[in-house]
Amino acid sequence: GLSNGSISIFDKNGNLQHNLESAHTGATRSVDANRFKPHLICSGGLDSEVYIWDLTNLTADMKPMAPGPKTTPLTPVSAVSWNYQVEHILASGSGAQGGGVSPCTVWDLRRNKPIINVQDSTGRVQCSSLAWNPNVATQIAIASEDDISPVVQLWDLRQPQSPLSSMNFFQKGVSDIQFCPFDDRLMLTSSKDNTIRVINFGSGSDQYQCVYEQQLIS
Repeated sequence: GLSNGSISIFDKNGNLQHNLESAHTGATRSVDANRFKPHLICSGGLDSEVYIWDLTNLTADMKPMAPGPKTTPLTPVSAVSWNYQVEHILASGSGAQGGGVSPCTVWDLRRNKPIINVQDSTGRVQCSSLAWNPNVATQIAIASEDDISPVVQLWDLRQPQSPLSSMNFFQKGVSDIQFCPFDDRLMLTSSKDNTIRVINFGSGSDQYQCVYEQQLIS
């Protein structure tokens, strides 16, 4: 995803295959490929849009699909992520803050509508990255890039009113998160305090600890 709103498609050798011009009006903030159908990618942008693109037949005038109607209030989409376990479920994250703004919306493509809006009682979570648990279909982590509230929250979508846990190891906003694909007890994080951390959830979401920390010197 590019700052001019385009999406560039590369092959495994890094060669440009296609460029989706002006996929979004405003920067394309996030792109993710479906793990069951890799020809389907989702994208989110500053124009508040979430799009689904079918790369089977790449053409100059190809049009995207929407997973459903826009959510309100309209906010920039800062992250998108397909579920690891259910192929028609994806999540989008909002980079805005404030009352009534959900940091994460879950979409069901079969119903063509949002089915869950995560409720952040603090109004401070400014989503920068989303990460589905690769082995638990209902668990998703949300990273906040807000420097006042730098946190990673782990949610179970069966209880979208409050997070299972909130991790507060960070001095500045969290920029990216990713579960280990081979061990879902481990999560890799990066933050604006120039530090990479590995979080270990141990035997439960309430028993997390930071097991590795490395500050990057520019």
